[in-house]
Amino acid sequence: MLALLTCLLCLPFCHKAFHIDDRIYLEVAGNILQKPFFPYDYPVLFEGLTSPDAASHSHLPLTSYCLAAIRLLAGHQAEWPFHLAFMAFALLAVLAFFDLARQLVRFPMAAAALLLISPGFFVLSHSLMADVPFLAFWLLALSRFLPICRGESRRRDWVLCGIGLFAAALTSLLTVGLVALMAACWLLHKRANSIQVAPTARRMAFLLLIPLLIWIFWYGRAYLHYDRFLLVNTVLHMGKRETLDVSLMGLKLASFVLNIGAAFLFPLAIWYGLARAWSGRIFGLLFFLALTPFSLWIEDWSWTQALLFAAFLATGALAVFAVLRATWGRESGIGYRVSGIGSRVSEDRLNAPDASPPPPASDSDSDSRHPTPDSRTSPSLLLPLWFFGVLAACLILFYAGSVRYTILAAPPLILIWINELQKRVGENPYLLRNLIWLGFFLTLPYSLWIAQADYRFADMYRQAAQDLVEEYSGPDRSVWFTAEWGLRHYLKRGGARPLPRTSAQPKVGDIILKPYVSFPWVTLYDSPEYSFFLRRHQLDMSGRLRILDFTSKAGFYSTGWGILPIGLRQANEWEWINVYQVKKKYDGPIPQQERHW
Repeated sequence: MLALLTCLLCLPFCHKAFHIDDRIYLEVAGNILQKPFFPYDYPVLFEGLTSPDAASHSHLPLTSYCLAAIRLLAGHQAEWPFHLAFMAFALLAVLAFFDLARQLVRFPMAAAALLLISPGFFVLSHSLMADVPFLAFWLLALSRFLPICRGESRRRDWVLCGIGLFAAALTSLLTVGLVALMAACWLLHKRANSIQVAPTARRMAFLLLIPLLIWIFWYGRAYLHYDRFLLVNTVLHMGKRETLDVSLMGLKLASFVLNIGAAFLFPLAIWYGLARAWSGRIFGLLFFLALTPFSLWIEDWSWTQALLFAAFLATGALAVFAVLRATWGRESGIGYRVSGIGSRVSEDRLNAPDASPPPPASDSDSDSRHPTPDSRTSPSLLLPLWFFGVLAACLILFYAGSVRYTILAAPPLILIWINELQKRVGENPYLLRNLIWLGFFLTLPYSLWIAQADYRFADMYRQAAQDLVEEYSGPDRSVWFTAEWGLRHYLKRGGARPLPRTSAQPKVGDIILKPYVSFPWVTLYDSPEYSFFLRRHQLDMSGRLRILDFTSKAGFYSTGWGILPIGLRQANEWEWINVYQVKKKYDGPIPQQERHW
């Protein structure tokens, strides 16, 4: 049923245009087909700055290897084969979360369905970026880690957990957070239950060392090839972006709370699940207090924007408080089991949480020699550690806020939401199940609305690139552009060329395209001495919802465009592409190129 639901919801988006950073992963995939052992060994241009290689890319290449395989099998670069294949990662994430949820909460299928239609996860599941694959591998490893942690593992649990860690380590360095979470939970569970685990400890150490061994091999090999330690440039780039600046961290914290309030579940569902008598009043008061600055001194925000800000802020703050409250609680252990795991259990039977679990099946590689404790006595720290670990990563490692960075926090929030809802309704499984599915049906149209807006946003760039290249291309005229994201991908596919910041290549008569939203940069030809303005190509998109927009303060993918995760249209002119023609070849001094780090 979960697989069918995932396919039904994701298949309509298989023709979505390549969007945001999809083009980076596709670019790396194209190089993999030429140099399979050195995926980042090609000259790169990003934000107008050139580099001889992309080896200091902060993500590891598993996602791009998958894209390269899809491109090789499909034989063309149409969008649908890539989206269809990447739907497998969304499916893996949903099924792995179901496997995790059935060990922790009642009604795990409803929990997995909530993750699927969570706005942040649902929108990103239609992209080719590493966010959803990484979350899928994270959930796979963690779902099989809990039986290991409880001393009830079979050989397949170790194998699947190792596969999840291996794939996650080849996808993102953030796997270090997963390793830390697993190690902390294992130690806490051991301390709480006084289990003698000396033999398992050796295997556990080897399991958790898998990412480190992969990184040593990957970066050691890269050091021999590039004659430099790649992560140095990554760290220097973070330093240039001032990721630890106090004001920037405050912005990222506000963005995290707003993203949780807007892109986790439909806000009303968060409130009826998490708000109690006094906390509901406190955070209801926060909603009105958040409107105060817009009444007194902030003038460039409309009342619609102010209301969205206040609603998302109060909702996100309520969710963060609920996680803190779960930390103090004693009921939500790291391995809360409501019935036998590994067997199909009817949801209606889950009103008996005190039922004794069946003994694990015999297996030569299992840990059945150790006693199985009542997992409800385990420390109630798995979900809070998970959530606040993601928060810490968002504050320290990234140089902007984004819904992309918060989706790792969606699974623990969903589980805490269900546990808190269960505390409110008591031992009434029918009411609990109906309230959980009510959250699903409230969130589904909300997520579809956001996903549809993102789909139109991506398609708008695809169509504009096609129109402009067809209009201005000629045998004696080149088309240049300064843009990123999907717009860059489609302009380049049509034959246009990116113009570096310090390049003097354009000649008289050439065309230069500059968007307003899609990351333009300054070039040598920006002066009226070298180019003149031809016209503005307006990009129109129907609908009220905005994903990235300066005027509506919407910054779903980055706070560089706005603090709100989503916004409502405030002006008809949202995105446009200015068209310039070169009237004189640049003959001034060529400045030294700035470096990313």
